[in-house]
Amino acid sequence: MLDADASPALALYDPEALKRHPEGQEILRRLEDMPQAFAATPTVIEAAAETQSPAGVVLVLPEPEPPDPSLLEAQDVALFLDGIADAGNAGTILRTAVATGLQAVIFVRPAVDPYSGKTVRSGMGAHFRLAVLEIEAGELQAMLHGFDQVLAADPKAEMTFLEVDWGKRTAIVIGSEAHGIRPEVQPSLTTSVRIPMATGVESLNAAVVAAILLYEARRPFLSVGPPFPGRS
Repeated sequence: MLDADASPALALYDPEALKRHPEGQEILRRLEDMPQAFAATPTVIEAAAETQSPAGVVLVLPEPEPPDPSLLEAQDVALFLDGIADAGNAGTILRTAVATGLQAVIFVRPAVDPYSGKTVRSGMGAHFRLAVLEIEAGELQAMLHGFDQVLAADPKAEMTFLEVDWGKRTAIVIGSEAHGIRPEVQPSLTTSVRIPMATGVESLNAAVVAAILLYEARRPFLSVGPPFPGRS
């Protein structure tokens, strides 16, 4: 958060807890220079935090203004989370999106609050490095205009993700953990792919699916080695 130049409205910190580690010492140095940061006892930190074992710092930050949806126009790969309900999965996906160089992730409601405490903790700072948009299912079709393909994972699909033409401008849709892609979103899909799995395995976690597809889609933009054997 501090590296992303986000300015907290309030910061509480336990100096003794932060002094125990080199990283904590650097955070302490930066917090002590902030007029809105205050040293606090472990009891106060614990009362203010949502976690059972806080790391010695509690920050209060304003929720960002909704970003302009037009920022998607410059993206070769976009990620839509259709009804993702698990906060841990949502935060992990946001963290992966940042790691693969995405600039925005779109939550299709109803879905988990992208700014809930657990989502933010699981995101490990991702919220400060990309734009997070929230839309209704009825807005999805307009948001997908201009993408060459709209892709989702389906364990029953004939084509694997290794066979996709990732050179096309692609929108990836990740469905909810329990129900997959919602019926009202299905007509927007142009491509379904499966991720090969060992016999007897039914499905993968939504965050894992997102990570596999994002890394393959973003391969040309990342230093992750040559394509898989057999790919041009």
